[in-house]
Amino acid sequence: AYYGKVKMIYIDPPYNTGNDFIYNDDFKQTRRSYETEAGITDDEGNVVRDDGLRTNTGGHKHSNWLNMMYPRLFLARNLLRQDGVIFVSIDDNEVHNLRLMMNEIFGEENFVAQIVWQRKRGKDNSAKFLSRNHEYLLVFARSIDDLNFNRLELDETTLKAYKNPDNDPRGAYRLLGVWARGTQGGSKYEFKSKTGQVFSERLWLMNKESMTRLDEEDKLVYSPSSDKIYRKLYVSENSGNIPETIWSDASNAANAADEIKKIFEFQIFDTVKPIPYIKRMLRLTTDDNDIILDFFSGSGTTAHTVAELNAEDGGNRRWICVQLPELTDEKSEAYKAGYHTIADIARERIRRAGAKIRADQADKLASRDAPLDLGFRAYRVGDSNFKQWNELGFRPGGNSPAGAR
Repeated sequence: AYYGKVKMIYIDPPYNTGNDFIYNDDFKQTRRSYETEAGITDDEGNVVRDDGLRTNTGGHKHSNWLNMMYPRLFLARNLLRQDGVIFVSIDDNEVHNLRLMMNEIFGEENFVAQIVWQRKRGKDNSAKFLSRNHEYLLVFARSIDDLNFNRLELDETTLKAYKNPDNDPRGAYRLLGVWARGTQGGSKYEFKSKTGQVFSERLWLMNKESMTRLDEEDKLVYSPSSDKIYRKLYVSENSGNIPETIWSDASNAANAADEIKKIFEFQIFDTVKPIPYIKRMLRLTTDDNDIILDFFSGSGTTAHTVAELNAEDGGNRRWICVQLPELTDEKSEAYKAGYHTIADIARERIRRAGAKIRADQADKLASRDAPLDLGFRAYRVGDSNFKQWNELGFRPGGNSPAGAR
């Protein structure tokens, strides 16, 4: 039903750190079979290769994780629209392998960026070598030729650079030099302003006709102390900031923990991403009626973020979130509160987030042309006639999506 319909996919899969592999796929490979296939041992288990190469569990560990990820990413590509995009959070453990795999599935030509996100502000003084404060965000397009990115809204620092010292009726502006700083490019000519001031022949960033037009529209400013010319760039002409590949201003892990704590009034979940981080991805790549998918949905941050952004900008984006019934620790506050699986947490978070949005943004919601739909449906994967599927442990109430809207 959703083949070629999804505009944006965001996933935050397990990072393969050694204790987070809970995906019970039949792709999982035993260490012995891995060593046999790699030529390290024969069918009897005898070591047949002694070439100095490391033969620890590293390859086996990566193989399991990659076998888990491959079919999911392969399916994800089919769900994307032609102008769709996928964002995948990852850290140093698998970023190199993941990028190669995504090159294979999506095509190396559809690689967009490897974003560095600063997830921690302070340094870890207990680190053995270096304090790791970052994670990665791999970005691939379904088709790079069809992908469009929106600009980021102008931040407060950027807006402060716009002034209006001469009370220009067109509003605040900032000055940009119109001369070429190198010896190549641009147009070379002598320029005479409408007031008769002459500027010697040099390279300018625009042709003479464009310069003359700006001069006639009073959009040029002439330096009284030099022979430089500036053009006015009005804040109304700026369509936004071009996003960069280092995100040090997209919130952090500590803020994410606070966000979910405000929803549940206690620390119910540890490994969450902050809402502003996911909201940036949504702002860059989605429009009002797009579909967003997250098939490692965890506590439901993506659904929460979509609902919040819809309330802010009047959109009607829809989301689909999928989560395995990973059990919560029986000693955890979540389990004691009655949330026995991660999917249970997600469903309750989405409900509470919707109620909070209705309360906090009541005035804005009242001014919408159509009411904001904050409801969702929750589904569970039913039993199957396929014996192998059932043997993997997927039962009704087991492999349960958090929901869809």
